[in-house]
Amino acid sequence: MDIDFLIEELPKILFSVKKTSERISKISVSLRSFARADSTSKVAFDINEGIDNALTILQHRLKANHQRPAI
Repeated sequence: MDIDFLIEELPKILFSVKKTSERISKISVSLRSFARADSTSKVAFDINEGIDNALTILQHRLKANHQRPAI
């Protein structure tokens, strides 16, 4: 392995790992929120939080790709 390459790329890799783990954490919280939605009793619900949770889960699908622009 090229040690110079590793030294140069390590900060980028660590940043990517940090961002990815933060995203996984947000998705996990969002999924737990949706999982609790099966309750038969009525409870107060923050629609903004629900939308934020849905957007967190679907974030990767909302990005642009070669077939369509970003939403």
